[in-house]
Amino acid sequence: MALFANRIGVNVDMVRQWRHQYEDRRPSQENCARIERATGGAVTCEELRDDITWRRVKDKSWPWHPQGKPLVDVLSVEG
Repeated sequence: MALFANRIGVNVDMVRQWRHQYEDRRPSQENCARIERATGGAVTCEELRDDITWRRVKDKSWPWHPQGKPLVDVLSVEG
């Protein structure tokens, strides 16, 4: 778990909290994308945060997802 945390640039305790849903903690939008990249698409942003409206844009640096890189649809965010 420490190697994974290091790959996405967070503390291992943060990964544990997400994994065990400590106090309903979930990864930020940015960390969702980092997790998707680190897992090669095995875990997607949509799976991690289904409360966010994600859009995809074609991007060669994101080859594992047929629709491309994840982006947040800011117009759908309640504020």
